[in-house]
Amino acid sequence: MSTTAVLGVVGMGLAAYLVGFLLWATARFFTSRRKPSYATTHRYEELHQLAGAALREAHGDRAQAARIMRHVTRLPRRTIDTALLLHR
Repeated sequence: MSTTAVLGVVGMGLAAYLVGFLLWATARFFTSRRKPSYATTHRYEELHQLAGAALREAHGDRAQAARIMRHVTRLPRRTIDTALLLHR
């Protein structure tokens, strides 16, 4: 086989691999399950109760309560800080 034929075969294989990868990536993007927004999964009343429970468990330590809430809910730090600030 000549050098041109070998390069042509390698090039076709590489092109087929790239097309396959692009098809796979596109299908994966459109079929992936997206996590719902935290606003639809946690209501204010639930966050208020969680904040109270976390503060009781942490004996009033807000930093520890924030870690507890983060572990339970996986919410953003800003949301957890707000929930703890509003809890009285």
